[in-house]
Amino acid sequence: MILDEFKLDGRVAVVSGAASGMGKNMALGLAEAGADLLLADINDEGMQATADEITSLEAQVTECETKNQEAKACYDVFLFI
Repeated sequence: MILDEFKLDGRVAVVSGAASGMGKNMALGLAEAGADLLLADINDEGMQATADEITSLEAQVTECETKNQEAKACYDVFLFI
């Protein structure tokens, strides 16, 4: 099947704008393909809702609020995923 060529098991995807719209749908699609996710958005509540949906797909997810200094710390976490 063609989708077997797009498996992302063992990979990590970074998605900004993950709280809604294209970013949310991209994050969900990547999780369905097997990727673990690092999400970033200024909308904490929307990003949490996306993270909850991704968790239900049994993918690992890390959220990064981008409004403050946590963004740098989140980037540092990404380097070690």
